[in-house]
Amino acid sequence: LAGRSVLVTRPASDSAGLAGRLEKLGAECRALPTIQVRPARIGAARAKALLKELPEQDWVLFNSHHGVEALERLAGRAGKRLGALVRAKVCAIGPRTEAAARSAGLKVSLRPNNFSLEGVRAAFARVPLKGKKVFIPRSNLAVGDSLAQSLRARGARVKEAALYDTVPVRVPAGK
Repeated sequence: LAGRSVLVTRPASDSAGLAGRLEKLGAECRALPTIQVRPARIGAARAKALLKELPEQDWVLFNSHHGVEALERLAGRAGKRLGALVRAKVCAIGPRTEAAARSAGLKVSLRPNNFSLEGVRAAFARVPLKGKKVFIPRSNLAVGDSLAQSLRARGARVKEAALYDTVPVRVPAGK
């Protein structure tokens, strides 16, 4: 990537790691966040219901550190620690997500080698899912995507919860 310019459009809080890796490969990076991640508005009744169901899950699948942080925030609002609520096996996609899960007191049982839909499918290939409850805390834009559909196709009972919102950032002209 030497001599190449790369525009990093991730949220400001998430761009440093990618930019650093690209710069080590010789790229010149410029951050221009086009999305922002913020907590979803979740009422007390819905939060209570989600937290009540959490210990009944067989798997919790975190596809982003944002999901870990959002679920941890929800547990904290109820005066609980996430690590005490989750009895399920945990799948964390990527090292940053795994680190966030461990920091929240969770034991990660599965981490795909490839941080993509295909990587998750491959990681779960030998895991019996028929009738298993899988909880996925995620972005408002991801609910109902092909990840959830592929787990359902294998017989999993998937529950998704939009715990954080991904919203566009207005980029001023000329940036």
